[in-house]
Amino acid sequence: MTRSLQFSADVLDFTSGAADAETTVAHTLTRTPLEAFVVWQGASGFLYRSTTAWDATNIYVKSSVDGVAYRIFLI
Repeated sequence: MTRSLQFSADVLDFTSGAADAETTVAHTLTRTPLEAFVVWQGASGFLYRSTTAWDATNIYVKSSVDGVAYRIFLI
């Protein structure tokens, strides 16, 4: 049996806006992402999904703290 695996991902660096305010982050995937994993952050705090649905060009997140730099792995 032959399997074909196609995997796309994106690594994004961005800084959050005001605490608990929605931040729009553009990505280069050509589909709606499944999940985001924080791989680095510049200060304490939590990154979480906003109520706006993710789409093929942007994700929408919120941070519990103002102005935190994040690096995320998006799949």
